[in-house]
Amino acid sequence: MLPVLRAILERVVRKGTLEIETASGSRFTARDGSGERVAVRLADSGAAWQLIVRPELALGELYIDGRIVVTQGSVCEVRAEPWGLPASQSRSVAPAARL
Repeated sequence: MLPVLRAILERVVRKGTLEIETASGSRFTARDGSGERVAVRLADSGAAWQLIVRPELALGELYIDGRIVVTQGSVCEVRAEPWGLPASQSRSVAPAARL
């Protein structure tokens, strides 16, 4: 499972450094060498699976449930920096505005 998550993150991280610490304590980094360093810790192995299977929903759900902890940076930076977006653009549009 970890090699799959690592491969996915190494492909999608376009800016900065994203460090992942797993529940077992192993770490890996996806980076391009620019931007800020952002680090997260996964509380359980199921969190990694959720990131693999449902990445568009998993980050927010895991953060709210306390299963992913931002250890360096902010949750806005986790949502924006690695994907090449400024943190200010990572905020969601209010549901009523999408109708």
